[in-house]
Amino acid sequence: MRRNRPEQTRALLEKLTQLHSAPELAGRSRAVVEVLEMIAGSGDFRAAPALLKFALDRDQGTSECAAGAIQRLLSGISPLDLVSLDQSARKMGGWESDLDRKSRWASRTIRRIRALGASATSVAGIASFHQSGFTREAATRELARLSDGGSLPFLLIRANDWVDPVRKTARRAIQKSLPSRTPDDLVRSLPLILRLRECGRDDHEGLVSALLKRLVADASKPAVATGITSADRAISRGCLTIAMEQKWFTHCRGALTSSDSVVRLLAARFLLTALPEEGAWTLAGTLAADSWPGVREVALRTVIERSPRDLRARLEAGLLDRAGTIRQLAGYYAQKMLNLDLAAYYRTQIAKGHVIAGSVLGLGEHGTVEDALPLLPCLEHSMPSIQRFALRSMARLDLAGSAPLLSAALQSDLPGVSNEAREILRDHSEFADRRALETALLSDSPIHVRLNALQVLSRVGKWPSIRTLLLAVAADPDALLEAATSRIEHWLRRFNSSAARATNDELLEIRERLREARGRLSDRLCDAVESCLSRP
Repeated sequence: MRRNRPEQTRALLEKLTQLHSAPELAGRSRAVVEVLEMIAGSGDFRAAPALLKFALDRDQGTSECAAGAIQRLLSGISPLDLVSLDQSARKMGGWESDLDRKSRWASRTIRRIRALGASATSVAGIASFHQSGFTREAATRELARLSDGGSLPFLLIRANDWVDPVRKTARRAIQKSLPSRTPDDLVRSLPLILRLRECGRDDHEGLVSALLKRLVADASKPAVATGITSADRAISRGCLTIAMEQKWFTHCRGALTSSDSVVRLLAARFLLTALPEEGAWTLAGTLAADSWPGVREVALRTVIERSPRDLRARLEAGLLDRAGTIRQLAGYYAQKMLNLDLAAYYRTQIAKGHVIAGSVLGLGEHGTVEDALPLLPCLEHSMPSIQRFALRSMARLDLAGSAPLLSAALQSDLPGVSNEAREILRDHSEFADRRALETALLSDSPIHVRLNALQVLSRVGKWPSIRTLLLAVAADPDALLEAATSRIEHWLRRFNSSAARATNDELLEIRERLREARGRLSDRLCDAVESCLSRP
């Protein structure tokens, strides 16, 4: 669900308040319900606390619709989102009209929740976030009365309340309901259970241990396995932690297919350490193809440190890895254990036509100036990524000699190749072909080429850069005007960081460009630039 922007939700809440407080007119109730439906469909769960007073309204239609809206807004949000909502809810306005701070009125008002049916738990949970301790205590007692699994997250949050009676009420409710809680209930609330270990308002270790004891039982294994595959990262990582502590190897192997890279990494570290040497060696071979470099690095380290069979093949695969950390690790051990000449190895790979990211980048990392020439054909490779990596390696090996190629590559129709050249030349603008880039800037080249040329030319020196920026202002595309304006403002802020003086010819040309830019550039910026030109 696409979430509304905060200002959209705020406008709906203001409209709802105006309608609700207006005199009773025909159609008012229907209009209130329509706005509540719009808020419920907004996906912005931060609006739920502001709907509490409507959920406890004496008008049954308004009450039921607002309660349903709260339930929809809270459905599917993560347990830790509830913690964030608890902390932010008390900073919001709009609580006071229906919830009196006195204990007697708080209890009476909260008891209206019992008539809300399926929405009662969500409404009671939001009421437990109230700024009044009396109201939080009454809402917590109501949550204790409800037996569904949805009450547990709210009770776990209140178990660390700063008011002692509220904490005690929540703890008693959790302990009393624990035998009836299903493993799935506990898994869904696992991030909040583990969070109590970090909370300091009370000693929660006994309560946490009792809850986790249920989860490590054999009956909870299916729920933990399902939790490892959860889209909620906190649940997934918490369940994996339990599986590793209990040495549930099947669960940990299942975690290797998780979409969460951290879960895969944690599972890989555990299995590669805990499994026998043969199993670790086989698993390391499988993990060498993982999409995340961190997992591949752990797999390579395992081969090197635990089972160095087929070491050369594994290290050579690492030398050709796309990730620099893997190449660096493999290179260190290839030199140390195999006495391998890395520069010669990468030259051989390129000469054989084995042109991939690892070989091109590796030659750039270990080659010499003479190795830039063999990479020249890579600039015509069918894959833009290889062209980008070739530019990077050639610049690293021979920046001065590659400068014309970089200026030409910046004018490429391929945005990725142009961006790579921009990144190199931006930090080494002294090697840029200013005339070629200025021509590209003022031509009908693709907008990414013109913007990249502008970025490089804005670094060529204090006075040449402002001349180019003013030229860009007079160009047609609005995107170029916006970028040039932003960089002129930056130039003005950094004016005194350089003591370079402009020649008379430079000042004359810059003033001419400034006159041309008036009308497209704000008077404020034009006057500021003119002031800088007039300084002695």
